[in-house]
Amino acid sequence: MSAVTASLSPDETTLRKSLEEFKKRLLDLSNRNLLFNLNPKRVLTLESVEPQDTKVVAEAFLRGRGELVFPLRQAERDSVPVYMNTRRRLPELRASYQGRSSVANYLLRLHKRSRTLLVEQGINTLFMTLGTLAWQDPGGNSVISPIVLIPVRLERKILEDQISLFIQEEGVEFNPVLLYALQTYYGLNLERRASDIDDEDIWGWLDDLRQEIHQHSARWNLRANVHIGIFNFQKLVMYRDFERYETTFLQHPIIRALLAPSPSSQDHNMSSDGPLVLGL
Repeated sequence: MSAVTASLSPDETTLRKSLEEFKKRLLDLSNRNLLFNLNPKRVLTLESVEPQDTKVVAEAFLRGRGELVFPLRQAERDSVPVYMNTRRRLPELRASYQGRSSVANYLLRLHKRSRTLLVEQGINTLFMTLGTLAWQDPGGNSVISPIVLIPVRLERKILEDQISLFIQEEGVEFNPVLLYALQTYYGLNLERRASDIDDEDIWGWLDDLRQEIHQHSARWNLRANVHIGIFNFQKLVMYRDFERYETTFLQHPIIRALLAPSPSSQDHNMSSDGPLVLGL
């Protein structure tokens, strides 16, 4: 047994509380995190004159596993038309960007950065999001969080002067940051709903989710919109590991020592004058 474990002997409740606090910091429930609060100036938005057109295209893209094409030569400064599978054009559908650069430059940056992060971190960070929830945190601050995450990739075709978007094989999932925030702040448990995402009828699933959320707060608004952007999942991978292997982690003497209260909060029978030695 570790000397540290024997000395501290923290109870399981304290350890689990410390672990939850650590996991919360990993998820970053702040406006810096696009998974918590979506900033329209940092993502691409797919939109149309008729909202139903956007839903039809997104669902066809999700079901057909085809490609969405952004022809850069047809791009204006802040928007570009979107084609489905290069042959079928959807005239009322455009991709827009509200940031400082042009939409074409943003698409090129997305392509380069997502590929770089995949090589450096080994994880995909480029996602299409379906639906957002406009809600308030306990402090009354307005928050807009993406709901459904679809891993995608961008491919640049230089000769055609276009960028194409494809779905990755990982599958769709409920935004884990939003899931954690609603559970933590309001006790709203959507785990079952999250595990039943129907990618064959994604908008029907979102309508059911809207009804469930309105039972909690009629002021919250679920919107059927589509965005594309970089959502860095590096810390989220660590969070999932803690979720999956929590029992194993809590049995490890070094992790127990790190999660235990600091020496200053312990009884005086443990001296804090000398260095803390992690005995194995």
